[in-house]
Amino acid sequence: MNLSLDTSVSVCLNTYFLNILNRMKSVESVSNTTRIENLTLLNFLLDEIASDCGVQPDFQDFAPHTFWISGVSSLIVGLFGLAGNILSMVVLVQRQMNSVFNHLLVFLYIADTLVLVTSLFFSVKVLAPGDLINSVFPVTDSIAHVAVTASVFFTMAITMERHTAVCKPLTYQARILEKGHRRILINYSLPVVLSSVLLNLPRIASHFPSGEILQADPVFIETGIYAQIFHPLSTTCILPFLFLAILNFRTFLASRRLAVHGNSRSDIVMARTMMALVFIFLILNIPKLVLGLYEVSRIPWISRCATLDCPYYPNLRQWIADIYVRFLVEVNSSINFLIYCLMGSRFRNCLRKIVTKVTCSKAEEQEAQNNNNIELEVTGRVPEQQDN
Repeated sequence: MNLSLDTSVSVCLNTYFLNILNRMKSVESVSNTTRIENLTLLNFLLDEIASDCGVQPDFQDFAPHTFWISGVSSLIVGLFGLAGNILSMVVLVQRQMNSVFNHLLVFLYIADTLVLVTSLFFSVKVLAPGDLINSVFPVTDSIAHVAVTASVFFTMAITMERHTAVCKPLTYQARILEKGHRRILINYSLPVVLSSVLLNLPRIASHFPSGEILQADPVFIETGIYAQIFHPLSTTCILPFLFLAILNFRTFLASRRLAVHGNSRSDIVMARTMMALVFIFLILNIPKLVLGLYEVSRIPWISRCATLDCPYYPNLRQWIADIYVRFLVEVNSSINFLIYCLMGSRFRNCLRKIVTKVTCSKAEEQEAQNNNNIELEVTGRVPEQQDN
């Protein structure tokens, strides 16, 4: 049995000792004529502990998954998503795209961009490990957890905004006239940012010396284990799933009624865009929900091992599942740009205008440079610049 033991397992050994003795007696009673070679107390002990607390994994067993998924694939998806999110933010801050919905999307893209940046750091850590990357890991890990939480909460905020706009249009318009665009954005974004930071303070603190001291306290460890049920399982999986599914369904029914009665097409398009974003979010986060529920089901074993000073190790399948779950979260943060391009005609038109403007500007600069070169060859002097 390949289990690394340290000084913290002394209580653990004593706890399992009686179980070991009973197992040894049963083996002796069954094997009266056959002597079992290499049958020692330590072998039984390790086997008994491993049945409850697991064994330290051999990282070579899932190294291919780490390299190709967390390394190569994550790097490619991250770079693509980063470019798409930045381009989306440039488009959405244009004057013709001015709306509460679009500006909430900007906040969502900022959170997704932070998720992608931290994922790129982790990809580099996998592909080219080094002291510099390892030194910034505590910072990137803290930002990643805050950004993932903020991304989920901004998705909920966008859903709530479109639900009100579609299902209660008069109330929505009255609120905009009463509070104004900027105040509504603050009402949505400020609670999201604050709650995202507060919920992840234990995770952030764990990277500091004081957090490492607290992690040696059994009471703190057990409290932290059961706190996982609240965050991130409930706050970023169970409650958002229920919230988004209910509001998305209500918005879908209301948007169909709006389409029948010929109401504002822009509201319908934004509602459909929101529903597409939420649908993709739910699909890509189902594995995260399943893994979170499984981890919660293991809490009694984790708590027992922590109480007995036994190290707990997840099984190999859980390690591999975590790699793919993290990758799907990155994919979700990368494809919102494609969804908006497919669903929003005004977004595509604005993007086309920006690209055309940049292209024409470069073409004009190149033409001016060519004219200057021609005049220099003909006259032998540098042409004077004209004031605009």
